Amino acid sequence: MDSLTLVGSLVALYWGGAMIGRFIGAVLMTRIHQTRLLTGAAIGAIFMLEFSFRSEVPIAAYLFLIAIGFFNSIMFPTIFTTAIEDLGDSKPLGSGILCTAIVGGAFIPLLFGGLVDTAGFRAAYFLPGICYGYIAWYAGRLVPAESATTKG
Repeated sequence: MDSLTLVGSLVALYWGGAMIGRFIGAVLMTRIHQTRLLTGAAIGAIFMLEFSFRSEVPIAAYLFLIAIGFFNSIMFPTIFTTAIEDLGDSKPLGSGILCTAIVGGAFIPLLFGGLVDTAGFRAAYFLPGICYGYIAWYAGRLVPAESATTKG
């Protein structure tokens, strides 16, 4: 199998994991508060990065990276709804600003590539780790104290 075929297969597996994660996430959100689930997904993605980082076998490292798709699947819709939830009449403005801020995600791959070129893949893994850490922090501070484990 040539490298382009391998990469194409890995990308398909990533998106397949995201699709499965989205279906499972939709069910879990009926039972677990969305911010608690978001916190868990961000922590899960951090663990997958760490396992990939520490893996000595390339195919295992790829599989851990593919598994990140599973955890990424619920992140955007959950971040979006929690960010505009309490904005009242300002929801349209907040929604627009949030959609505009998505362009920030275009810079992370560029920064990651720059880090790979200057410091190597292992060092570059810290950048998405920091991003997932921020998502975990953001969601963790929004978990309601009175019903942290139920949809409530």
